Amino acid sequence: MKYRTIIITLILLLGVISLVPLQAQPRGSPRFPWPGFEGLKGRWQALAGEFVLQINKIDPLGRMEVQFINPQPVKVVKAQAARDGKEIRISIKLRDPGLPYLIYDLTYQTGLDQLQGVYWQKGNSKSTKVVFIKAQ
Repeated sequence: MKYRTIIITLILLLGVISLVPLQAQPRGSPRFPWPGFEGLKGRWQALAGEFVLQINKIDPLGRMEVQFINPQPVKVVKAQAARDGKEIRISIKLRDPGLPYLIYDLTYQTGLDQLQGVYWQKGNSKSTKVVFIKAQ
């Protein structure tokens, strides 16, 4: 009888949890506006290659409007900046017909005024180091 009560209670709890809309459930750490993203705006040139990252707009939550040129424009699927302690991290996802799905994971180096990190192709564990310097 005890086990039957426990099983019924678990079933009822699962039913109640599934009724809560997904938007109302917690989804990780809260996001707060942070004005420190403005310094990222501008034209960034890759040290190796003809890649250009143009950050046109960035809001206080880190949503970015970005152009990526290699040497032709490549479709930017998503561009997001976030702070991680004192660091600013940037994630850019690219997808264009004929090109693999690429992801750039960069960190802003304040003292050097550089974006350093890696890019990699989705589905491939190999990553390549990349450095962008801000054009004057």
